[in-house]
Amino acid sequence: MDEGEAAFYAAIIGFAAAIIGAAAGGWASWKAARHGADAAVRAAVEQVKGQAENEHTHWIRQERLHAYRIVLQACTDFMTAIQQLETQVLAGRSSVC
Repeated sequence: MDEGEAAFYAAIIGFAAAIIGAAAGGWASWKAARHGADAAVRAAVEQVKGQAENEHTHWIRQERLHAYRIVLQACTDFMTAIQQLETQVLAGRSSVC
């Protein structure tokens, strides 16, 4: 084998190594990018789920607070009505005696 053939085979081997290296590097880059994108999507989905849970919990707290206000107002109105009734009943008794 002379120097020309050796250089030719070295060039072929170098070219094949470059192609294989580029393909392996491209595949590794694609795999890493896909893994990163998947992780970003999972993180976004988890964040949205967490935010939805927090919003729902806040809505439940607001609804409970509204219901408590209604019950307290009804109790206040009831006590006022009872006091007025008691005043009228006592006033009716004292005018008869």
